[in-house]
Amino acid sequence: MSQTKGVKLGDTTQQRLAALGRIRDGSPHWLMCRAIETYLDREEKYEQEKREDMERWEQYQLTGVAVPHEQAAEWLENLAQGKVGIRIIECLEIFDIVFHLSTISSAQNCYAEADD
Repeated sequence: MSQTKGVKLGDTTQQRLAALGRIRDGSPHWLMCRAIETYLDREEKYEQEKREDMERWEQYQLTGVAVPHEQAAEWLENLAQGKVGIRIIECLEIFDIVFHLSTISSAQNCYAEADD
C-alpha cells in the first residue's frame, strides 16, 4: 500500500530533479522513488556486510583461526592463473576469512565512529 510522504526540497534540488526528469523522460516523483530505493538497497547491503564482518571478527576472537598472508596470496595467484582445482570450496572459505579479516580493524574503527 502506498502512502504519501512529504519532503521539503530546496529550489536548486527541485530544479535539478525537473531537469533530470526531462532528460530521462520521467517525472521528478519517479526519480525520487528510484533514488530512495537505490539508497535503501545500498545501506541495507552495508548493514548486512557490517553484521557479517562483526560475526567473523567475533569468531576469530573465539578461535584464533586465521590464514597466513602468504597462503592467501598463493591461492589468489593460483586463482588468477586458473590453477585452482578440487579444493575450490576450501580455498573460497580461506579467501572469505582473509578478505574479511584484512578489513576488520578499519571496519571496527568506522563502526565505532558511526555509533558515537
